[in-house]
Amino acid sequence: MFLKKYGQASTEYMMIMVIAMLILVPLVSIVYTQTETSRRELGDSALRDSLSGLADSADMVQAQGYPARITRILHLPQGTRYTNVTQNHFVVRVVTAEGPTDFSSKTSANLQGDLPDSPGSHRVTVKMEEEGFVNVTH
Repeated sequence: MFLKKYGQASTEYMMIMVIAMLILVPLVSIVYTQTETSRRELGDSALRDSLSGLADSADMVQAQGYPARITRILHLPQGTRYTNVTQNHFVVRVVTAEGPTDFSSKTSANLQGDLPDSPGSHRVTVKMEEEGFVNVTH
């Protein structure tokens, strides 16, 4: 009696594909996780640098006096939920999978105004006013 082997090639091909998928799926998952972590860290770093530069600019226009003005770029990452300008702080809250994180930068200038709260790059102007405070606009 002879056995017919018509489906053997297809079965072997399917087994090769299953083994390839078992190797490929975890690899893609690891790469995706590492990419997301890097993207988040890069966004956080850009936000810290932007806030620090904004605080330095506020101090600079205060030192120069009226009518000094500087325009800076503020980079807000994905997940930005809240921005605030207090008396002498810039505050940004970013929500990630780990939870909310507040970023802030302190300045010696008295601040008034507001910051944008949507993710992306925004032009922010700090301007010394005659009344003795630094106005923050976007």
